[in-house]
Amino acid sequence: MSNVLNWSIVGFYDGKVLMLKKDEKVKNCVFLDMDIFRNYVRSLGHHMVLYNKKNKPANWFNFDNCIQPNIIRDYDAKTKFSQKYPLGAIHLILGIIGHKKKIEIKKSAICPLLYTDGTFKNLFNYPENCLSWLNFLCAEDKNSPLNTIFFNDHYTTSSLMIALNDFFKKGEI
Repeated sequence: MSNVLNWSIVGFYDGKVLMLKKDEKVKNCVFLDMDIFRNYVRSLGHHMVLYNKKNKPANWFNFDNCIQPNIIRDYDAKTKFSQKYPLGAIHLILGIIGHKKKIEIKKSAICPLLYTDGTFKNLFNYPENCLSWLNFLCAEDKNSPLNTIFFNDHYTTSSLMIALNDFFKKGEI
């Protein structure tokens, strides 16, 4: 986000420990890759956070400032667990921002972006679900950075396996 939107990293939160720069306010931050259940906190996450959409808690509005793909598509664990978001937060961010701002994805970034959050495993284990989400994120649009990652001309299935193998051997994970 610092490279694309000129944001500054002002803290860290792992779900237990919160560290912020001195005088920084939580309400002025955006927490990435974290579903935060506080209506005054802005966050972007991608985990399944609702069991039954027909029985939402009274304080469900606490997710009002959370960009959450499963919430956007009204998916819950009870009825749509097999269709939950299968990619990483970075892919969601690229899908959203990439429609407003040009983001170049270098060939050398494809393997790390496929490795993130086990995405490459999900592509092969749950192709129908992954394709549904890529369609939802407009990844087939040639101008989308997701197109470069998922619909590129660089890799056949076998060359992708070789590239991922080389990536893992380098220990750059």
